[in-house]
Amino acid sequence: MAARGGARERPDAVQLDRLLAERVRKELRCLRLLTEYGLNPLRRVHTVTKKPMSWHDNIEEPADEKFLKVIHHAVLEPTKKYSEPQTESQEIGWNTTPLIDIDRTDRRLYFPRRKTEITKLGSCRNYRAKSEMSYEQVGQTFTMLKQKLRNLSVKEDPALKDVSEKTR
Repeated sequence: MAARGGARERPDAVQLDRLLAERVRKELRCLRLLTEYGLNPLRRVHTVTKKPMSWHDNIEEPADEKFLKVIHHAVLEPTKKYSEPQTESQEIGWNTTPLIDIDRTDRRLYFPRRKTEITKLGSCRNYRAKSEMSYEQVGQTFTMLKQKLRNLSVKEDPALKDVSEKTR
């Protein structure tokens, strides 16, 4: 029992034994012995390379098939792991096969990239940033392409002919 004035008596051997037994009982209640270990498929596996001159690292051991199967399964993309999407965000883009086959001769559904005067102008500017092309050459090319575009638009649409004459 506690004495008056806040001083505590030291527990005797019987009380110490009871406290120890209670602590061990609580620890055993929460303790669970695991003997089988697995790999967390959500974490990346980092491997450490072997030392070339170490004799114990150069011993050949048979591969564990179950472990290799788990590793290869963890690396697969979700569409190959599961038959259906597991989250809401996986539903977008889950089915990646096209609904119709691409017919490259049908111009209604196939729009390949083409090289036009505008794209030549853009590639000329990008080329200038990466090459030794002088500013005069870039300016000449720009002026030439602008003139070609003006001539093309005037020939195709007579209404533009009046506008192009006013801007000259």
